[in-house]
Amino acid sequence: KRKPQDDEEPAPVDPKLLVRFTGAAGDLSFAELKEKLGDVAPVKYVEYTKGEDAGIVRFAEPVADAVLEKTAEGVQLSDTVTLKLEAVDDEAASGFFERARAAAANSRGGRRPGGSRGHGHRGKRGRR
Repeated sequence: KRKPQDDEEPAPVDPKLLVRFTGAAGDLSFAELKEKLGDVAPVKYVEYTKGEDAGIVRFAEPVADAVLEKTAEGVQLSDTVTLKLEAVDDEAASGFFERARAAAANSRGGRRPGGSRGHGHRGKRGRR
């Protein structure tokens, strides 16, 4: 197993992995967003709160420029919803990656390394 180190260098911030979308009014699900945007390029993560109008998509590869060219008219989710895509600036990209790092650290925080499966019945089963 690989153990994370405190002095480990964080992954570089690459704004070409990210695209901001707007026009997501309504109750869109993560699955709908990921599926439709995944038709354009492989999606790794969608940062979106239900009911909000905007969010950020992180693609698996740095394809933001190609995605923006391909979807100049937007991405049609339904008859009434079309997402407009735009580039993410460096400041927004830094904020996104910082939130992602914090979320990853919090998700690992409460677990003990190595884990324990308990001590069973310590040989007391079956005695009469």
